[in-house]
Amino acid sequence: MTSAFPNAAPIPGGFFDNYYGGIQPLVFDEDMGENLDKARTNKEFMTAKSYEAGIWKGVEVSWIGKVQQSTRGVHFNLRYLTAPGSPIVLMQWVISNKNSAPMRFWPSFFVDPKLDEHLADGSITTEWSGNASNIKKGIAPVAVTASRNVVWIKPAEGQESTSGFSFMLANDTARIISATMGEVLLLGAVEETCWLKPGEERIITGGLLVDPNSFDEIKDLQEVLDKII
Repeated sequence: MTSAFPNAAPIPGGFFDNYYGGIQPLVFDEDMGENLDKARTNKEFMTAKSYEAGIWKGVEVSWIGKVQQSTRGVHFNLRYLTAPGSPIVLMQWVISNKNSAPMRFWPSFFVDPKLDEHLADGSITTEWSGNASNIKKGIAPVAVTASRNVVWIKPAEGQESTSGFSFMLANDTARIISATMGEVLLLGAVEETCWLKPGEERIITGGLLVDPNSFDEIKDLQEVLDKII
């Protein structure tokens, strides 16, 4: 992963403002004047604490929407978890509407893989129209909206130190977006419009799998991702 933390900076290529890299949540609603590339999620006041759920341990980052008009009063609890010896990092995002009125917005994850060193000159495998599709980086822009919420960032042929990593989201209420242009990779997942009535909550589960053995293994994990916590 690459990251500009603790100083927010546009993603390489200049796609976003208020961006740190790594695995980052962004919430937006263009109808409310919160465009994706200008989303101010990272300007909210956030706290962090240790979190455990069975064998899964990690950190929980929490905030209440105040800066962003579309999420004012909404409670966000984002957990990054792993288990001893596990090649999986889970992201569990619990979004709760504590307001007396319904709320609408678009929650999303963006991932910033480090594309030099072990992943230099690699490729991207995803599922497009039900079939595995392999995308090579090049000068010409290439963009794919996956038909299944899995993406495998693979190293170049002959690179034996790693088989790369996979980014995935549980179920099909979100859509993973992958686009490359030269050495710039835009990789993320946008959840369908999130309508929450007063007192309702939405749970979004994502995952990173390090050194996958096969694309079938990735797809099998994606099917049970929201059931293993």
